[in-house]
Amino acid sequence: MLVFQALLPFLLHASDEKGTPIALSIEGGTNVGFSPSFEYIDQVLLPSLERFGINVERHLESRGWSQGSRQIGSTKFKIDPIPLGQPLSPPDWPTERGYITKIDISIIVPLVMHGSMKKAFLSELETVFPETNTNFLIVEDSRHIARLYTILVAHTSTGLRFGCDWLYDRSSKNKTSEELSTEIAKKVVSSLNFEVRKGGLVDEHLHDQLIIFQVLAGGKSVIPGSAETANSSRQRMERTDQPFGDGSPHATTARWVTSQFFPNLKWVDKGRVCVGAGWASVKAEVEAAEEAISAVQVDESAPVLL
Repeated sequence: MLVFQALLPFLLHASDEKGTPIALSIEGGTNVGFSPSFEYIDQVLLPSLERFGINVERHLESRGWSQGSRQIGSTKFKIDPIPLGQPLSPPDWPTERGYITKIDISIIVPLVMHGSMKKAFLSELETVFPETNTNFLIVEDSRHIARLYTILVAHTSTGLRFGCDWLYDRSSKNKTSEELSTEIAKKVVSSLNFEVRKGGLVDEHLHDQLIIFQVLAGGKSVIPGSAETANSSRQRMERTDQPFGDGSPHATTARWVTSQFFPNLKWVDKGRVCVGAGWASVKAEVEAAEEAISAVQVDESAPVLL
């Protein structure tokens, strides 16, 4: 899914004169370490990008795992590109988090663990998020004892989504199904609780991934990642000669790097406010980029070095 994450901003600006949808097929990992999962892309990122006017159809054909025996997956996407000469629209982003209306639960674990995993998540969610509606969105057999993936997505009354997931990366030796289920549920529910209580309008990973779209869009966007920036009204322009602002190292670095490419880009108040570059493609640029990308072959199954 890292390949999709990297290609999407480019493909959105690769329209022909007719605005023909772009078909993309990727073979590689869908549930692997150090990469967003297909579920996070499908349930959190792409619904959030609809606020920028971005529409992407997606289909999971088969899963690709890094855990257990190595397996290559397959995904397909259909992307509606931005018309030539037009930039992305600034997002219609809520100004308040609102209250949690429901939490979607997706569990992809061995069949033998389905019962204990459901029980553990319902128990932990009732403790941490009492009286919140819950929904099992995906319950799927991972077909290998080492493949344990879960994701929670909280929906709010203002239309926001907060996601937290875990591809289990610890030793399961000498642990029962009940012990594993409890361990996983406690960690993922705790992570979700932290994200929704910290006061921002995005979870940490979504915050990281939205920056490039804020940069490319025309106009102003305000997407605070914490209570500090959400409640701030400072209007100080940020220096862009080093990583800066609110959020993770990914977020601070993304702001810095994109500022080197777009001199007209402006960041205000630790990155709380972005005045985007309003970048729009023209026909000659699209043709040159298409020629360049046609010569590139990416093996997403190769190990990721961080």
